[in-house]
Amino acid sequence: VLKHRCTYEIINPSSVGLSESMMVLGKHSGKHALKMRLKKLGYHVHDAELIRIFDAFKILADRKKVIYDEDLEALVDQNISKTEEMFKLLYLNVTSSTPPGIPTATVKMESQGKIFQEAATGDGPVDALYKAIERLSGVKLTLLDYSLKALTGGKDAMGEVYVKAEGPGRFHVTGRSSSTDILEASAKAYVVALNKYLNRKKNKKTATGL
Repeated sequence: VLKHRCTYEIINPSSVGLSESMMVLGKHSGKHALKMRLKKLGYHVHDAELIRIFDAFKILADRKKVIYDEDLEALVDQNISKTEEMFKLLYLNVTSSTPPGIPTATVKMESQGKIFQEAATGDGPVDALYKAIERLSGVKLTLLDYSLKALTGGKDAMGEVYVKAEGPGRFHVTGRSSSTDILEASAKAYVVALNKYLNRKKNKKTATGL
């Protein structure tokens, strides 16, 4: 069994031409460095949770040279309690057309046992969807990244949408979802990110006694 040295080494992003937000930790990073990075991402984990995450981190670090923010978020999701679904997408409808038509989206969501509905316009169908969700939830997330890839082939191909966003407090969150309907996958991925943000905000208040 190989023993891991728990040195507190953090790879310098500038040495390889990457920003701090793109490159995070290396395989020799220690538990303290991991805890500090998780805190910067908005995760305030207990000692028992940190141990589980760190054990999984060491296994992943043996396979990957560099561990990114997205990798850490996946480790947290897999090794601590599931994200509370504060908002659940129930329905969406999007109308779009070529200019001068204006894309419009309507969303219906459930939160704390109540049903809410909102509509918004945008520069495109996905933008309209996200603005409608923002208006309904009252939370403004700044979209940092959006990507779409096909998981299967053919006319009914499954598509996976990945989003990365930043909310007030500089919390970075990600969301993924797949569907044969790209707009549905886009909306659900955004809602996943929204719920992660709200959970982190809630956990931070609990940890600081606010």
